[in-house]
Amino acid sequence: GREERGREWGGYAEVKADGELAPPQPAGKKVGAKVGGGKGKKGGKKADNASKGGTAAATAAVAEGAAHAVVAPLGCPGRHPRYRIAMILAWLGPPPAWFSHFALSCARSAHLVDWLVFHEGLLNLRPGEPAVLRPPNLLLVDLGDGGLASKFGLGMGKALGWQGTSTRMLVGAFKTLFKAHPRLLAEYKPAFGSIFEKHLRGYSHWGYTDIDIIWGEVPKFLDASELGEFDIFSWGFGDQSALYLRGQWTVFAVGRALERLWTACAHLGSGLMKEVQAKLAWEKKRKAASRSRGSSASQPRRFISAEGCYSKVVAQTPGIRALLSVKQLIGDDQRHPLVVASNGVTMITKQLPFFGSCPDSAQSGFELVC
Repeated sequence: GREERGREWGGYAEVKADGELAPPQPAGKKVGAKVGGGKGKKGGKKADNASKGGTAAATAAVAEGAAHAVVAPLGCPGRHPRYRIAMILAWLGPPPAWFSHFALSCARSAHLVDWLVFHEGLLNLRPGEPAVLRPPNLLLVDLGDGGLASKFGLGMGKALGWQGTSTRMLVGAFKTLFKAHPRLLAEYKPAFGSIFEKHLRGYSHWGYTDIDIIWGEVPKFLDASELGEFDIFSWGFGDQSALYLRGQWTVFAVGRALERLWTACAHLGSGLMKEVQAKLAWEKKRKAASRSRGSSASQPRRFISAEGCYSKVVAQTPGIRALLSVKQLIGDDQRHPLVVASNGVTMITKQLPFFGSCPDSAQSGFELVC
């Protein structure tokens, strides 16, 4: 059911000295994921098996690929003295087939970014998995069974000024809905600043993203003005004229009263309980249809884009400085004029036309974060 195209990866690709992608190193499985951002195709059966534990050979192949992937030196060593970004994800279920690729790519941006992944136990390191698949800047927060529903319900209820019964009803509804449809977690991305507020202490910025992404070295693609001069910045793939904040990468400055902008969207704010009740009614009909016909295909999904209303609210709120840049490559999309490749990861950009290491600001015309 994924609309966007994904790219099949047969292993960890390398970049030759001339910038061309070398044939990928065999990793014993196929993994579908977007490069730079977005939704990816499902991998083959081998990938699914590997994600569930797989065979000893598959585990060994992943470990070999992991070891190969981290030998390249980081372009931006140490920790940035001023800025730190917390990129938030919420995940239910076992790790997807490409999770090891995602995890390893996160390590490339340890200079500037922590990925905070909130889950319910199934992303913890499994026996036999190499520790390198959980780099230090990939922070897995195990909330336990039902923990995400509690976190979402309590956080959003508090931001909306709810107390007692209303909040308990919201938590109960989320438990039912998230269990049946984990994808609904993404509908509440704009509220992550409120839901996970306690976890943002010590960060200069927070943002939301997706797990089906393979990252380049983020500090090399990030201009210092994005962090210092803008309240919000989002990376798209050529559709910035739509003024659309992308779910793959949107970042907010902490402490600028941005965390509660989501409350201006009816389905997230004043109409949240009404929308949740409508979702529960839809789920009840879906189950009834499944029992009577053996299929729920005739029942339409009730899912509201996280970015739609929220982007409109941001665009219409006075005083907010927001920047939309073209820095994503989706699948095998090669329509854009400048493609930057670094250590096996290809990313699109129209702002930083360089390859490899971090140039100085005089060379690039931009003050780079690293």
